[in-house]
Amino acid sequence: MKTLFPIVGQRAILEMLHQIAENDRYANAYLFHGPRGTGKEAVAIEFAAIMNCQSEDERPCGTCKGCKQMRHLQHPNLTQIFALPGGSGDRDPLKGLSESVIEDIQEAVLNKSENPYQKIRIQRAQNIKISSIRQMQKNIHMGLAESGRKIVLIFEAERMSTEAFNSILKIVEEPPPHTSFIFCTGAIHLIPETIQSRCQMAPFRLLTTEEIINGLDDYASLESGEKVKRIARMANGDFGFALALADRNLEELEAQIVKFLQAIMGGKPLAIKEQVDYLRSLTSESGLTLYRFLQLIQLWMRDAHLWSETENLNQLVFQQMIDKIKKFVEHYEYMDYDSAQILLENAVDFIERNVYIRLALYSLQVQLHQAIHGKLQEKIYGHRHRYNPNSIR
Repeated sequence: MKTLFPIVGQRAILEMLHQIAENDRYANAYLFHGPRGTGKEAVAIEFAAIMNCQSEDERPCGTCKGCKQMRHLQHPNLTQIFALPGGSGDRDPLKGLSESVIEDIQEAVLNKSENPYQKIRIQRAQNIKISSIRQMQKNIHMGLAESGRKIVLIFEAERMSTEAFNSILKIVEEPPPHTSFIFCTGAIHLIPETIQSRCQMAPFRLLTTEEIINGLDDYASLESGEKVKRIARMANGDFGFALALADRNLEELEAQIVKFLQAIMGGKPLAIKEQVDYLRSLTSESGLTLYRFLQLIQLWMRDAHLWSETENLNQLVFQQMIDKIKKFVEHYEYMDYDSAQILLENAVDFIERNVYIRLALYSLQVQLHQAIHGKLQEKIYGHRHRYNPNSIR
C-alpha cells in the first residue's frame, strides 16, 4: 500500500481509509483515538493526502501538486489546529505572540512535515485557544482553493476547552460542502460525548515491537541493532516514545530508574525529596517527559511482577537489568504490584491535569514505599493500566 510518509503499523485503519476514499463516502468528522504514539496524527495527515491527491490511480501518488503541498503541510485545503500560548487576539490566535514564539511555531510545523510522528509542542502552550476555532470557522466557509476536500486536523483534541468544544460543535454537525474534521486524541475520555457522537470512530492499537523496530529504520539513524531492540521494548507500543529514546543515553536513563527505585525502597525523606525535585524538573522540559519516565517505572514494576510469576527472561522489557530485578523480587516478597501500578497511573492522571504536581509526586513515592514493603494501610483505587503480567503482545 503506497503512502505519502512511512506509516508505522496500523494497516487495518489505512485500509479502511482507502476504502472510504474509493467509495467517495466521507463523514463530516472522524475521531482518531488510542494510546499515545500509535500514529494517529501521522495517519490523519495521510488521510488528508489521500483526499486531496489529484491522481486518477493509486492515492496518494506522492508526485502531484496536491501531494507535494501536503508533504510540506502547506496545502491550501489543510487547516491544522494545536495548542498555542496565550496572546491578545480574540479571533487571530497569533496576535500578541512574540516573534520568537512565531518562529518556534513555524519550526514545529516544519519538523512535523519532515516527520509526522513529531509532536507540535510550543512552550507555555497549554490549551487549544478559542481564537483558533473562531479563525477556522471564518476561513472554512470560503470556497475550495484546490480540487479535493477541506480538512481540519485537530491535534491533541483533548486540549480544547469547554468553550472551544461548544464553539466547534455546530460546524462539525453541519460543515460546509466538501469538508471533514479529524480529531486526534490519546485521551478519548476527555472528549465530550456531543463531539464523539458526531464522529466516525477510528480506534488505534498499540504497535508491536517488530513494527517499532521497522519504524525506527525509517525515522531514526541507529547503528546498534541491540539498542534498537531495547528501545522498541521500552517504548511499549508508543512510537513517539521510541523516537525520543533514540536520542537518549539508555544507560544513563536506566541509572536514573535505579536511583528512583532506591529512593522509594529506602523511604528516607531527603532521598524522596531529591527525587521529587528531579521529577518536577522534568516538567520544565515537557509534561510528556515526566509522563514517559513514570511509564518506564511502570514497565520496570511490571517486569518485576512478571519475573516473580514466570521467571521468563524473554518477556521482560529490561532484560539487561535482570540481576537487579531478581534481587528486588527476592528481597520484597510482599510487594503489592497491583497497587503500585494503580498508584503510578493515578499520579500520571494528576500530573496530566496539573493537579498539585509536587504533592502528587511526593505522595506517590511515600505510598510506593509502603506498597513495596507490603504495608499499605488501605486499598488503592484507580484505573488499572496495561502494565501487568497479562499484557504481553
